[in-house]
Amino acid sequence: MNTHMESGHAAESGRHVRSAEHAARARRLAEEAQRQAAAAQRYAAASLVSAAKSLATSAESQDRTAKAVEQAAEHSGSRREVFREQAARHRKFADEDRRMADELRQIGNKWLGGGKGR
Repeated sequence: MNTHMESGHAAESGRHVRSAEHAARARRLAEEAQRQAAAAQRYAAASLVSAAKSLATSAESQDRTAKAVEQAAEHSGSRREVFREQAARHRKFADEDRRMADELRQIGNKWLGGGKGR
């Protein structure tokens, strides 16, 4: 009977070892998944900040275009109103680019600052 009991204990012990190994593997996989998720979030945040910079540059370009069109309006006689409308559209585009840039920058900075802002 001792042999039967010993083999039962060995089987039980083996199950515990396998369970512990499975738990350790699951923990390692979870930790790796967390690292990968954090890296992906940092990458996404950096992309948002980069997009915000591009939009800010676009806003500056739209402002310059609006100014040039306004100057053309001053010298264009009969087409003055058409040029002013075009300038107003470029100013509106610039404002929208700045608004989107601010929003993306805030989200990206929150994510870079610790994963907040989701």
